[in-house]
Amino acid sequence: MRLRRYLTPAEHSWHKAMERGTIKLEIVDPLVRQMEHFAQVIRGEAKPLVTTRDGLQNLRVVEAIAEAARSGRVISLA
Repeated sequence: MRLRRYLTPAEHSWHKAMERGTIKLEIVDPLVRQMEHFAQVIRGEAKPLVTTRDGLQNLRVVEAIAEAARSGRVISLA
């Protein structure tokens, strides 16, 4: 992957060139990685990456999307 960035916040400027580089990427199926992490959490080897509250909020959004698609209505999460 090609990467362009400023090394420090002080360098952020329209008038300075960004540093250029490359990063080696490991291509892995994200579902496999997620399930491996889930198993590590169950075994007590890792902590969850998201909170229970974040997971619940995500589920509420997914359910609202499904309901909106079924009904054609706008679904409020407020």
